[in-house]
Amino acid sequence: MAEEGHAGLAKLLDEDSCCRRLGRANKMLTQWNTKESVGVASVQRMVLNYNVLMVVAEWWVPQVEAPKPIPIDVLRSEAFTPKVFFKVTWCWVF
Repeated sequence: MAEEGHAGLAKLLDEDSCCRRLGRANKMLTQWNTKESVGVASVQRMVLNYNVLMVVAEWWVPQVEAPKPIPIDVLRSEAFTPKVFFKVTWCWVF
């Protein structure tokens, strides 16, 4: 599922109806229950962002041999793919 050279996350997110609906409704892909919780990892926030995390995991895991974070420059390059306008915050894939 992962495409050559880290490409393809934006396409996968755009093709996922839940992620697309969330992005259009909120102008961002991630959901947070309070402003203070933005960027703070927890199981509760993982549940809120389950669909997005699953797409990201399906894209990232085949590209790495061991668990490691996605480099922010890779996420940024995907976030600014033409015709995809989602705000990207950092994430860990376990």
